[in-house]
Amino acid sequence: LSLEMAGLDRKTALRSLDVGVTDKARSILDLLDHDPLHEQDAIRHDERVFQGLLKGQMRHGVFTDGKDRAVRIHVYDKKPLESVLGIDLLVFQEAYQSFLLLQYKMMKPSHEKNGKTWSYLVDSQLRKQMELMDRAQARIYEEEVPEKVMWDWRLNGCPFYFKFCEATRSTARADGLVRGLTIGLEHLTHFLSLDESRGEQGGRRVGYTNCPRYLNNTQFVELARDGWIGCDRSGYEFVKGILEAGEAGGRLAM
Repeated sequence: LSLEMAGLDRKTALRSLDVGVTDKARSILDLLDHDPLHEQDAIRHDERVFQGLLKGQMRHGVFTDGKDRAVRIHVYDKKPLESVLGIDLLVFQEAYQSFLLLQYKMMKPSHEKNGKTWSYLVDSQLRKQMELMDRAQARIYEEEVPEKVMWDWRLNGCPFYFKFCEATRSTARADGLVRGLTIGLEHLTHFLSLDESRGEQGGRRVGYTNCPRYLNNTQFVELARDGWIGCDRSGYEFVKGILEAGEAGGRLAM
């Protein structure tokens, strides 16, 4: 997702893996080089590689096109930033001084009267993450910033989004974005208050069948790339403060 937003070639980046150093790697990002793999080699090492992704301290990597575009990716899963803001992925748009903050949820196959589909059963964890985001968004609105300029224009100033993904395993050389539906916090909150969110077997569900109003990958990436979604400078100052507090004093300071 981050590579796509920056306009880098996903095929080149994701196929630049060297499984020969798998035993020493602490993260899939340690396997990057410039020689493409044979598909069978990547698949053979798939399980071992991705187990390493969630071990140890936060890992990071840099992808570049060798010209003027670069993406820095940080893994925050199970780190303080997730428990404070309720997010898995943080994307910084330097050109617009803007953050996009995403939480990923895995949809499972479900059988409804319209046939087999994908949906996510809302649980207490999602509700907790939404509460964290609501609290952060309220603080963003309190931030005092200089008068807005043209580069602050947004369709929606809320930086929080949920991506509900299909729980399918891709091959190691797959270069497409994970299929699913992306919904902003404000719209998700409203949707969960509607009768449409009630599942046929009880509980609240989010899926293709009952929530046809969502951003697909192409729409989300294009809006993000052109700075039409994400926070303005008030959100930027708030998130920047959260990150600085984390560096200085950890979870409690955040």
